[in-house]
Amino acid sequence: MKILDIEIKNFKPFDLVSLPNNGDIHLSDGLFIIQGENSMGKTSLIESILWGIFGENVMAKKDRSLIVKSGKNDCQVKVTFELGGIVYRIIRKVDRYLSQSKETRTNSYVPNKNPIQSNMFGNGIHFEYKSGAILFKKENDKFHQVCRGTTLVNKEISSIIGIDPEVIEKTVYIRQKEVDMLSLADPGELRDLLKDLFNLNEFDDNIKEHLKAEVSNLHEDIKELKVKLGHLVSERSELIRNENLLKDKKRLLKIKQDEISCLKKELSKYPSFILIENISTQMQILNKLKIDNNVYKQLYEKEKEHFDSQEKRIIGLKDKIEDLNYKIVTLYTLLQNDNVELNIIKMLRNEIISIENEASNLRKVINNHRLT
Repeated sequence: MKILDIEIKNFKPFDLVSLPNNGDIHLSDGLFIIQGENSMGKTSLIESILWGIFGENVMAKKDRSLIVKSGKNDCQVKVTFELGGIVYRIIRKVDRYLSQSKETRTNSYVPNKNPIQSNMFGNGIHFEYKSGAILFKKENDKFHQVCRGTTLVNKEISSIIGIDPEVIEKTVYIRQKEVDMLSLADPGELRDLLKDLFNLNEFDDNIKEHLKAEVSNLHEDIKELKVKLGHLVSERSELIRNENLLKDKKRLLKIKQDEISCLKKELSKYPSFILIENISTQMQILNKLKIDNNVYKQLYEKEKEHFDSQEKRIIGLKDKIEDLNYKIVTLYTLLQNDNVELNIIKMLRNEIISIENEASNLRKVINNHRLT
C-alpha cells in the first residue's frame, strides 16, 4: 500500500495539515522519516494516518476522546492511498456536541448514534461524539463512493488491505511510552513486555495449536503414505512382471519380423498378388467357357443324332414315296384296261386315295423337318 496524500484538520494539536505541501500531486516514493522535537506532533501525525485508514480501533481507549483539538467542535482526516493499482480515498470525521446529563436532560436530541466517548463535567454538562466515515474508489479519473458509515468502512478496509486494526495496533505501531519502557527494561522484563506488546502469548498458543494440528495431519499423511507405499510396491512388482512380459513379446515380435522379412524376399520371386488375381479371374472365365463349350458340344451331338435319325427316316420315306408312285402308276395303268373288274377298280381307287393321303402326310413331315 502506498499513501499518496494526507489532509488533517483539527486532529489533536493540528489546525490544518496537508501533505504534500510543496505543490506535488502525491507524496514521492521512498522511505519517509519524521523528525522533530518532543511534543511537536510526530506521534499525532502517525495516529492521524492510522485513524484515517483504520478508525479509532488502532488508538488507546483513553486517547479516543482526545482526537478533537481543544476548543474545536470537529476534526477530519482524509487519506488517499493506492493498493494493487487502484486508488482509494477515506474521509473520517468526528463531531463533538455539548449535552446535559441523563438526569437533567428531557427529550433532548442526541445526534450521535455511534459515539466515541462521552466526557462528564460539572453541573451535569458533558460532551458526546459522533463519528462518520466514507470510502471512495477512483475510476475513470473520478472518485465514486463505495460505502458510508464507520462499521461498513472498517469492514471494507480490512477486506481490501487484509489486515485487522488489532494486528496493526499490536505489530506495526508502538507508542512512545511503550518505546521508553522497552528501552529501560531488563532482559526478563523486555521479554515479557514484547510478549504483551505484540500479543506473543496468544501467538505462541496459536502456533502450538497450529503445530499440533499439523503434527496430527502429518501422522494421518504418514499413514496414507504407508498405504500408498504398499500399493506402490505391489504396483512396482506388477510393473516388473509386465516389463518382463513385454521383453518376451518384443523378442517374439523380432523373430516374427525376421520371418516376415524372409517371406517377403521369397515372395518377391513370385508374381505379384494383382497378377495372380488377374490370372485367377481369367482362369475362371476360361473354365466357364469350357463348361459352356461342353454343353454346346453335348447339345450338338444330340442334335446331330436327331438329325441323322431324321435323315434316315426321310430316306426311308423317300423310298416309300417312290414305291407309292410306282404303285400309282401301276394302278393308273390297270385302270386303263377295260377288262378290270369293278371291285378291283374300287379297291384300287381306295388304295390310290390312301396312297395320296400318306404321300401328303410324308410331304408335311419332310417340310417340317426342313424347317427344323
